[in-house]
Parts: sequence; C-alpha cells; structure tokens
Amino acid sequence: MDSAATRRLCADSHRRQQAYRERLRPHGLLPGFLRYEFNDTDHRTYLVDHRDPTPSADVPCVDLDAVRFVNVDPPYQACLVLDRELAAEHVAGASFDIEASTIYGHGEAERANLAFGYEHIPHGGFSSRYVMPLDRSSLLPLHGSLIRHLPDNFTNRVPPVLRFGTLPVEAMFRGDAFPRHVDPHPSDRHQAVAQ
Repeated sequence: MDSAATRRLCADSHRRQQAYRERLRPHGLLPGFLRYEFNDTDHRTYLVDHRDPTPSADVPCVDLDAVRFVNVDPPYQACLVLDRELAAEHVAGASFDIEASTIYGHGEAERANLAFGYEHIPHGGFSSRYVMPLDRSSLLPLHGSLIRHLPDNFTNRVPPVLRFGTLPVEAMFRGDAFPRHVDPHPSDRHQAVAQ
C-alpha cells in the first residue's frame, strides 16, 4: 500500500472514531480498536489480543442505528486516541501515574494502555469504557475499528499453546453463529480434533 493510501485509511479511521466518540459521549463510553494480523499460511486475519469469542448477546452494549457498540474484556488495544478533554482527564487520573496505576493490575506496559479504560466506567455492567463498533446485522467489527499489527508475529510465530493470534476476526462476536470448530486456525487443528 502506498503512503497516500495509508494516510487516507488512517484519516478515515480517525474521523470515524471522532464521530463514534461524540455519539457515545452521553453513555460515558469510548470507541475502541481491535488489533489483527495476517496469517502467511492460510491468508486469513486473526485477532492479536483476544483468545476466545465474546458473543455480543452476552456482554453490555449500546445500539445506535446500524452500529452495535460491544464491551470487551480485556479492552487492550495497544493505543489510545485522546482528544484534549480525554487527554486532560488521563493526565489527572491514576492511569497516568506509573505507581498509582498499579491498582489496575497488569504489567507497566499493559497498564499504559488498559488503565485509562478502567476509570469512570459507566453503570450497566460494563467492564471498561471501551466498546467496539460492529455492524448490527452481521456482528462483524467495522473496518475503521481494526488496526493492523504489522509484524504479524503472534499469528505466525508465537507458540500455539499461548493462543494469541488464533481467533479469526469474523468469529470474535458471533458466538454460536460461528462455532470455533468450523475452519479452525491451523495451530488449533489438534485442539479441534480432540474436542
């Protein structure tokens, strides 16, 4: 992909996130991202940070027109997109402080990303402030919420026992509509046969 196409994609994703931020503001939620990688063997995309599906019917969500915003746990996404208001809130909170953020658990690098999502969680059963935008009819993540993890190291080189990079993007929110035993990732085939 040339650099101009990359800039357009990034700008489009950023515009969508800004629009989602405004629509989610009354709910106290923030739009999130899902990191994915490309598998060199089967030419499919897999999520980096999630090992098991999160059926959208089983978690808190907000429906806004054709988009369902679904809460995921953990809300890890390896980045923060902050406007001035959120940046000021972040700097003033425990999540910004290396020592104070230990109340959220996890390692220092993980807290740098996760901790902010655990502050000011709205009522309604949400586990964090981050929600992922899905197409309500297909339950697939919207393209603007997907971030490519360029090294593709989890799906291609991490030992299968760790299961990072083994959940197909299209299986994340589908639950029973997309059983795990259908077309499993090559590193999971031995587990699928045993089940």
